Amino acid sequence: MLLYIVDRWAAQVQIIKATALPSPTGQYHFGTSKHAIEHLNPNDPVAPDIVTTSFFGTIYYPTFREPTSLPAPYLNPEIASLYEGRWNFTTGYATGRPSYPSLIFGPGGGGPPVETSTTLLSELASHGYTVVGFDHPYEQPHVRYPNGMDVYGLPSGFNYTMEIIEAIYETRLEDAIAFLDSFPALVELLDASFNTTHFAAFGHPLGGGAAVESLYGDDRLLSAINVEGSFFGRHALNSSEADLGKPSFLFDMEIHTGEDENRDITWGTFSR
Repeated sequence: MLLYIVDRWAAQVQIIKATALPSPTGQYHFGTSKHAIEHLNPNDPVAPDIVTTSFFGTIYYPTFREPTSLPAPYLNPEIASLYEGRWNFTTGYATGRPSYPSLIFGPGGGGPPVETSTTLLSELASHGYTVVGFDHPYEQPHVRYPNGMDVYGLPSGFNYTMEIIEAIYETRLEDAIAFLDSFPALVELLDASFNTTHFAAFGHPLGGGAAVESLYGDDRLLSAINVEGSFFGRHALNSSEADLGKPSFLFDMEIHTGEDENRDITWGTFSR
């Protein structure tokens, strides 16, 4: 895998240096596949006309097949230019086992989008997992659909209100159910061996909270990991109603002590 450093001040993107990134450590190679997941949402909180008809899914999958072509960019240049200064991302290049559950990955609210987590997701794929990451149009600063259509959304650094955050959170939950319902047909179309009956979810910030919340009421989802995400809805309640009845794992920083509003009070429900 190669990482290309670009001169962001140039009138056009100019590659000035290339360096190697660590290759995935698993026994498999990995591939990626991008798809539009059809789902009508008539109350989308971030869409210009409050209506969206699809969201974007990227599949990272294990394969025995060795790469036979030159590396391809893992980031669209639009995303690289938006996040280079803020997150230190740069443009770069990256080249089933159905017994494992398929994994659902949710990025942070408002980005950065799934493709910026290629190193992590390809590492999981190299160990035999199929990972599907969701990008919701207009929530992310930029999404490029498989047909080449560019969708520009809320800018990087947008000042989110709690009302918008909670609405996006609910949209993430809807997207997860829509994906679970549509994934078997997509896998059949791809003639792939991905697991379509057993899933686990994980994500960071908003994607992590939604991953855990999505466990309620759907037997296809077996477990979840929340990396530093606040909780909303039922899982934020300090009562037995918050009990998932399924395994979940929480990663946090020191700010998530749950002591008060400045330390993410939604984590106060959970013992340490």
